[in-house]
Amino acid sequence: MVSKADMVSMAYKLFESYDKDDSGYLDPAEFRVVMTEVFNEVNKSYSVEKSHLNKVFSICDANGDKKLTRKEFGKAVELFLEPVYLDVK
Repeated sequence: MVSKADMVSMAYKLFESYDKDDSGYLDPAEFRVVMTEVFNEVNKSYSVEKSHLNKVFSICDANGDKKLTRKEFGKAVELFLEPVYLDVK
């Protein structure tokens, strides 16, 4: 099993490779791609739901600009790993 710290570290490394336009941010589409790939890598049987990703993105997009900084992305990974904090139905 991969630890939360390992996942966040891996996510930070991936952030740059998925920031396709080199803007320093991930837009919602980039976010969905990287999160899906990260979690498929960790747990092949885990299915990432788009509604869950959208909720995590919205929570972590602190200023509502529809993009995540590297730090916001790290928080998104942490939240995604702790679904108990989300009221996803």
